[in-house]
Amino acid sequence: MQDLTLLPVFATPLAVYNLGSTVKELNKQLVKDIDTEIVGQPVNRTFYGGKQTRLGIEDSFSSFKELQAILKPVYFSMMARYGAPREVMERTILHNLWGNVITDIGGFSEPHTHGTGNTFFTGVYYPAGNEDEDLEQFDYNDYIVSYETSKQNGMDIEGCLQFRSPGSLEKKIIRPDFKYDHTTLFDASLIVKPRQSMVIMFPAYLSHMVFPVKTNLPRYSISFSVNRA
Repeated sequence: MQDLTLLPVFATPLAVYNLGSTVKELNKQLVKDIDTEIVGQPVNRTFYGGKQTRLGIEDSFSSFKELQAILKPVYFSMMARYGAPREVMERTILHNLWGNVITDIGGFSEPHTHGTGNTFFTGVYYPAGNEDEDLEQFDYNDYIVSYETSKQNGMDIEGCLQFRSPGSLEKKIIRPDFKYDHTTLFDASLIVKPRQSMVIMFPAYLSHMVFPVKTNLPRYSISFSVNRA
């Protein structure tokens, strides 16, 4: 009997990376700069009970410029893992950083995608979180689970990021009689628990949202785009 081959057809790439404790001071400055920016120029695009900065604030704040430089090799590493030639990566640009902060109880972000027809990849970075957490100890399984698994485990999903599978409606038609996680074929959504110094990169077409928060403790995140140069 021949060996069975299982192909991940139409798989959606999602990259997870931990910048660790080396950026702890940078994180503090990023939060300060977001607070400064939203006072002067508050913008709301997809957030409710919160504010967003202008796009491209790496041109105004050195902290965001530094983060942009840190994220670029992470993006290159991700694309190399996907088999993209270096010359293709060089024809793209990681830019247009913006800050997000949810400040009000019940604040959330509606389902949305990022970018325009020129946007290739996008991502989110978390500059704030549990200050007592060891930023060097990181297991993505502690922060990324399927929605079904989060329900089974009684996970509190307030302020969590949710990704929706491009085929989520079709997948919901099928309900297999076994437990499954985000590595299997039948899951329709993925939950990401924010964690300081964690960056997530994903295709611009991937729909996502943020669940409502239950406190008025600010929830900070930074988004960015990767466009064709």
